[in-house]
Amino acid sequence: MNHAAAESMLLDIAAESKFSFQAWENKKFAVMKMASTTEKGNIGEDLLASLLREIGYREVAVLEGRRGDYDVAVEWQKAEVKFEVKVATRDVNGHFQFNGIRFDTRYTHLFCLGVSPEETRYLIVPKSWLNNKEGFNMAPMAKGANASFKLTKPLDGLNRFDGFKQDVDAIFQRGL
Repeated sequence: MNHAAAESMLLDIAAESKFSFQAWENKKFAVMKMASTTEKGNIGEDLLASLLREIGYREVAVLEGRRGDYDVAVEWQKAEVKFEVKVATRDVNGHFQFNGIRFDTRYTHLFCLGVSPEETRYLIVPKSWLNNKEGFNMAPMAKGANASFKLTKPLDGLNRFDGFKQDVDAIFQRGL
């Protein structure tokens, strides 16, 4: 088997798969589909920090080095919310799969950013709801594993950004 033949096989198999970049080609958010997992995460973290600042929260920090128990923290009136950020692009079935969610790290809320070819949506979930509240049952990332989980949501299970300020304000009003 030579290298060119293996690459040709890959292209043939990919052409026959369910995946098609056509749904994303020349669309507003195509860059997000092409970005690496790390790049998507960094973009999601920076977006969340920018959104929080835009709605009036000034004590916002993105975790330096982008490794740790949480990604973005915001303080307000002596309370601190620590967000774990997950980004997913729409899959071939029209859902978003937020991967690598852990329970053994110290964050208070999960921020999920779902990106479709032409729109974005979000979801903020208190960590305490994960695996406890209806609609937030988590599946292990691998069979028999229990360290990392995934959350799958349809588009209508995510929120439009016009309610973002109210959702964040509600976190601080009702307490963590």
